[in-house]
Amino acid sequence: MPEDAITLGALLAALDHTVATLVEAPAGEQVPLRSVALGEPADLAGISGALPEVYLLVGADAAATGAWLHAAGERERSHRPRVLITKSADDAPVRAAARDAGIALVRLHREARWDQVFPLVRRLVTRAPARRTPAGDHDLLAPDTDLFGLAQVVAGETGGMVSIEDPSSHVLAYSASDSSADRLRIESILGREGPADYLRILRAWGVYDRVRRSDEVVDVPEHPELAMRRRLVVAIRRGTGAQARMLGTLWLQQGARPLRPDAAQVLRGAAAVAARIIARRLDAPSTEALLVRRLFGAHGDGVDVPSVVAALCLPVEGPAAVIGFAVLRTADGVGPASAHGVSAGRGSGAARGPSAGRGSGAVRGPSAGRGSGAVRGPSAGRGSGSTHGPSAGRGSGSTHGPSAGRGSAAEIGSAAGHGRSGGSGSAAEIGSGAALGPVAGLAASSGLIRLYASAFRDDSVTEAIGDRVYVLVPSYHSAAGVGSWVRELVAQLEQARGLVVRAAIAAPVAGLTAVAAAREEVDRVLDSPADPDARVTTLAEARTAVLLTEIIELIRDRPHLHDPRLAALDTYDRTHAADLRATARAYLRAHGEVSAAAAALRIHPNTLRYRLRRIESVLGISLNDPADRLLLELQLAAAPDPST
Repeated sequence: MPEDAITLGALLAALDHTVATLVEAPAGEQVPLRSVALGEPADLAGISGALPEVYLLVGADAAATGAWLHAAGERERSHRPRVLITKSADDAPVRAAARDAGIALVRLHREARWDQVFPLVRRLVTRAPARRTPAGDHDLLAPDTDLFGLAQVVAGETGGMVSIEDPSSHVLAYSASDSSADRLRIESILGREGPADYLRILRAWGVYDRVRRSDEVVDVPEHPELAMRRRLVVAIRRGTGAQARMLGTLWLQQGARPLRPDAAQVLRGAAAVAARIIARRLDAPSTEALLVRRLFGAHGDGVDVPSVVAALCLPVEGPAAVIGFAVLRTADGVGPASAHGVSAGRGSGAARGPSAGRGSGAVRGPSAGRGSGAVRGPSAGRGSGSTHGPSAGRGSGSTHGPSAGRGSAAEIGSAAGHGRSGGSGSAAEIGSGAALGPVAGLAASSGLIRLYASAFRDDSVTEAIGDRVYVLVPSYHSAAGVGSWVRELVAQLEQARGLVVRAAIAAPVAGLTAVAAAREEVDRVLDSPADPDARVTTLAEARTAVLLTEIIELIRDRPHLHDPRLAALDTYDRTHAADLRATARAYLRAHGEVSAAAAALRIHPNTLRYRLRRIESVLGISLNDPADRLLLELQLAAAPDPST
């Protein structure tokens, strides 16, 4: 078998029977697999060459799956996939079609999530077995050890079932399950994150509080009334003391037989090894990951187009599009301010350009000295994991015309604040399973975005950078089609994940060397105030809002551009209990219409005229002078209101 391939049997073992079951294997389980793609039934007609060796078929019932297999079977044998993964694999006609086509058929559990299964399968297929530690190899500190290998070895040494999760309870790896796996384990693997009801119970018992605050192995007793078996859990940390960073948790569920007496000790050692593996993954991204980040301008300058084209199998001709996604708020009204809880270690600092991506902390080494303990009941001192942010009115999920966003400079300045948020800590209690706040929620949904992007174009490239997610659609056929797909995805993110997202499209992009500049263009749109009626827009459509926001930011960031006369207006307001600043804003917003401004302020027009004369006197300007009005509007937009 080629060294750069994984076998069908090894792929199924890694996925586990909980997630995937082999239904048909015409060529056996030693079939080598090196490529993978995800698509819908209609995508087959648009692919003229060879199909990937592993194909995940989404949105297909039994009839559509059978028809797909018949169509695939009519292709040259070298152009057919070797494995089809689908949720509709049980019908006899489907199985017969797979046998006739010589394609292995794998049934995916109906509750498994495609947006989590696809990245897992892709990682397993594209990772060379020559660099993986064989099952049963106990040299767990070897450079080629991975989390799946670690989970399997720990399960064998303790007599239990292992799962390794990230700080937000998404399952990273797991050992094989048997019939004694409880609902918590099964649903965690299927959903790739802990079931919310069970996670709330564990939080109420203080499990996460203890894991977050200490290095002990926490013993969670069985609870038959909840069909929950006994399990041990320990934190996976990077560094110690003030430098410690939570990387995840390692869980060990007891099966039909008791865990071995030294299970806690084994778990402590495994947590140290897991910390090294995860740190190695964070600090040494794959060549493909580096190429993708460089392509988007987030890792060094310039891009080697031939290397990118070869590694990512991208077309070199035709117009491309770059789409950026940013959170406005969650569906329940929580805005994208930072959330507070257990930090997942995002670096600080404002991000404003294409090289934004927040960094991770320095490697300090695995933590040691973990003790063991037990949880017996409810515990106090639980972290709220709450998020804080403005609550804005919900906008439409679609747009059919230009993005307005053309309010006055005063309006845009007050909405813009200080541009993109800087240095938020990604949050939530470890393992809470709740959203980490809107920003982290979008990052966690990058898999779903990648799923839909791959279904739209199987050669699309998706990358999460900082608090945003970007998609490159190479060589698209229709700009209108790209826009329709983006609007559909924005609506889907709100429906499926409760995230109210805005998107900006840069198209056409002339070649891969221009992708980083296109991402910068997208960021300019996403940095500007959002128009609630245009959640999907372009720089051309939002140019007024974008340029005005950037002008206001320029004034705000340069003290020598601040008009010192505005301080006299604020002093007058403070010493006379007046509100001349608000009066000026209302007058300018009404374009100098006294009656409209007076109605907005709920005062008599003569009162407004008196206040306007007072403003002119204090500032030494004339509101009849267009230049004075323009300058005042820009200064009011750029300078914070001292009364707020």
